Amino acid sequence: MREITPKKLRCAWGSCPGVFEIDDENLLIVGKELTPELKEQIGSRVGKGEYAIIIKKVFFSELK
Repeated sequence: MREITPKKLRCAWGSCPGVFEIDDENLLIVGKELTPELKEQIGSRVGKGEYAIIIKKVFFSELK
């Protein structure tokens, strides 16, 4: 696993959003839990064993 969060967005304490490359096909995303309102809006789109998280768009603008 390799962290690919843009360096300027990484935090020193470790409890903040991040993006990690697991392998050639998969990313691991650390973000905030959805609010009840957003959970309701997304409905059944999130399946069993899946989680939806919130992360700022800027995290993806500089990924390589």
